[in-house]
Amino acid sequence: MTKTYLIGVLILLTYSVNATTYTVCTSGDWDNNSAQTSVRFNDGGGCSINPFDITWAANDEIVVPVGFYLIMNSNKTIGPVVSVDVSGEIWFDNGKLVLTDIASTLELQVGSHLYCGTYPTIDPTCPTNDQVTIGGNQFSGSELDDIEDADRPSTVTNTGLPIYLLSFNAFSNENTLMLTWTTASEENNDYFTLERSSNGLNFHEFTRLDVDVNSFVTLNYSYAYTNPFQVVSYYILKQTDYDGTNETFKVIAAEYYGESTPVKIIQVPNQLLIYNNMDEENLAYLYDMAGRGGEVGILKVGENNISSDKFNIHSGMYILKVVNSLGKVLTSQKFVVQ
Repeated sequence: MTKTYLIGVLILLTYSVNATTYTVCTSGDWDNNSAQTSVRFNDGGGCSINPFDITWAANDEIVVPVGFYLIMNSNKTIGPVVSVDVSGEIWFDNGKLVLTDIASTLELQVGSHLYCGTYPTIDPTCPTNDQVTIGGNQFSGSELDDIEDADRPSTVTNTGLPIYLLSFNAFSNENTLMLTWTTASEENNDYFTLERSSNGLNFHEFTRLDVDVNSFVTLNYSYAYTNPFQVVSYYILKQTDYDGTNETFKVIAAEYYGESTPVKIIQVPNQLLIYNNMDEENLAYLYDMAGRGGEVGILKVGENNISSDKFNIHSGMYILKVVNSLGKVLTSQKFVVQ
């Protein structure tokens, strides 16, 4: 970064601020003394840097790549402004990561994890002496669990995450599809939006929920959707702040079994129960995702049994097609065999 200062009228002074990226290249402990510290960093000059030998400077960065882990065995205070970018894992084993400056950040990429415990055993209780501190704001115990459970990618700042989303689920309830979600905390949250898709690729907004919330307690939300797609559909939850910044959470799949559902599939040991809710017999075809399979027989009205052994059905995703006597596909359902 280059800054230019005007001195007097005609004299210009320019200087550069040099920042260093320290990448974890040998996984291990960042312990309470140099000799016991096994983790090593690479600053571009080789995998040999002991973090005890680093003098931290403004805008330095610590990177934990995919496949690497950093274990915090004691309290490490880092400043001034330093960011930590995690694609791998950070383990808190009675240790603290203290980023002293309010502008420091903890960047959590897709697939990253923050674990409490002694590697490789996770401690689900996450004791309060395991914590991240950013600019004086501490995240420990259940708060550290909330950060671990948050969707990725996400950025943890001095104020935490705008939304701690604990869950997002869907289930069929008579003639509606219930969409439910739970947050642990919300900051500057203006509204939620829900989007749907029939194929998991093209999504369209179908409702907006204005909330206008700042909260640090658990909040539960639900939406009764009375016009869902038949059988399998996909849903996205989005959140928008007061300033228009938005965050998209994970995609979920939902199976809707309302009264108008033509076919319902239930798994029981060694067979599938297929309920034909139509008023006539039809042909059933079963395929795996590689296109293997074919006709499995006639679906009579009511309950039908399909043997897993007879039709070589194993764990995985399948497609059931129901075709009438004229060859018209009446319904096509995806389902997962556990």
